Amino acid sequence: MEKIGNGSTWILYRQSNNYYLESLCNHGPVSYTYTIVLTASEIALYEKQGSAFLDELAHDVHYSAPGAKGSTSKFRPRKASDDVLASINALH
Repeated sequence: MEKIGNGSTWILYRQSNNYYLESLCNHGPVSYTYTIVLTASEIALYEKQGSAFLDELAHDVHYSAPGAKGSTSKFRPRKASDDVLASINALH
């Protein structure tokens, strides 16, 4: 696992051919990070548009509130596995 980029509200990681976006979600008094697996089309958009694409994607993750109880965020099923999250945490 390696950190390959960051913005003001996100960090991008790569492990082999897999990319993971850790987004900062801040909802009033509650803030947390939420890490998703990027799809092949998102990786292609990142390679084409760079960090501007990840700024937008992190914004979408944040406003979908994937960590909120009862959330119907489309990003919930894409949450990174516990093993991936452990690898990311080991970098900190």
